[in-house]
Amino acid sequence: MDAIPQITDPMGKYWKQPNLASIQVDETHALMSLADLRQLAEYSCSIPTGTYVGKMWKCRVEEKDEQYWQLVWYDEHEDPKLLAIKRRRILVI
Repeated sequence: MDAIPQITDPMGKYWKQPNLASIQVDETHALMSLADLRQLAEYSCSIPTGTYVGKMWKCRVEEKDEQYWQLVWYDEHEDPKLLAIKRRRILVI
């Protein structure tokens, strides 16, 4: 199971996002409150600049007749020169 890492990069102090303790993540979903969802910046057609581990945002997904939000974040990659982008479907609780 993936866990969203804490932001340790100094640039992270300028990025506003919900507290990790209030978001539960499993293999397919991210459970959060509506208030936490609203705190996430939206990048539905792009990805944010300022790439560092732990940075989170939301992305609107449209599939067939369904629309939903995904939680997206930068994470460690096996190649230290790269970052992984991970995502989970958001369920508001």
